Amino acid sequence: MPSIGPEAPTAAENLAASALRLMLAGDADGGLERYSAALGSEDGAQLPCGIHAEMLARAGLGEAAARVRAIAVRAGGNLCVRGCLDASDPHEVIAEYRVLFDNGEANATMVADYLRQLSKVGATDAMARLLGPEAVCVRDVESRGEVAALATDPSAIAEAVLARVAEGCWVSARQATRDSHRIDNLHAWDDPPITALIQWVTAQFEAYRARTARYMPWMPARLSIEALAVVSTRGGHTASHIHPCGWITGVFYAAVPDGDGDVGRLRVGAPEDLAASAPGWPDLTIDPRPGRLAILPSYLTHWSTPVDTPGVRVAVVFDAAPA
Repeated sequence: MPSIGPEAPTAAENLAASALRLMLAGDADGGLERYSAALGSEDGAQLPCGIHAEMLARAGLGEAAARVRAIAVRAGGNLCVRGCLDASDPHEVIAEYRVLFDNGEANATMVADYLRQLSKVGATDAMARLLGPEAVCVRDVESRGEVAALATDPSAIAEAVLARVAEGCWVSARQATRDSHRIDNLHAWDDPPITALIQWVTAQFEAYRARTARYMPWMPARLSIEALAVVSTRGGHTASHIHPCGWITGVFYAAVPDGDGDVGRLRVGAPEDLAASAPGWPDLTIDPRPGRLAILPSYLTHWSTPVDTPGVRVAVVFDAAPA
């Protein structure tokens, strides 16, 4: 029998509620530790962090409120109060985001919603300032000669990832990953092909940042590279998403199935809650190929189409996140 009434709170919402209760009861450190865990959990980026911080401030807990704001900025939470309220006027939401950004409080989650609000009111010129012509770019290792010998052969990277599939987990639906193996923390590995790849990707990210700095004026000065791998066979794909904790995101394809079918193309476009024809968004398709790196802002919505041909696609996903 279908349920009646509001949806049950998510695990992140329950954890955040208990964290707030601790802070209100005087245990600021314990509450903040729990709040940080809530933001790092599934659906943590959906928490109304601005509302929580305002509630703490009104209760006279200004220091706890400031620390919640700092944690939220780093962990991909949303500090825009009006942005978390469905009935808000988009123009008022846009104005609040601009104040937050001017105060240095910005992350991928907030920039993504800011773009969404701009699209709703048709402010395509303002969107273009964050989505310039170089916002999405592609680099192929074979054609550039910029990478160490260990990384010029994508098959060596694929072999290193596939040798550690057992260390990851099969994911039917977790975050954006669908029907694929996911292996986290590649940046902590000591495998020469992965180390060389990370060095090359770091150089590509630095060059990308230099070219696109005017599109992302709030990006922190110091960033660190994090990486994970997604191994997909038939049906594997990623759902529409952004990367809440990053500023620059890259997808490197180490192996791609042979054949003429869909090998899991990368798509970049409007968020799911907007029409595909919503103004101001790119509409891009990037074909995977071994040795190809696609780079985009972490706040730009993207997804992949399901693999529908025999074989294995090995993708290594990178984020440049606050150091």
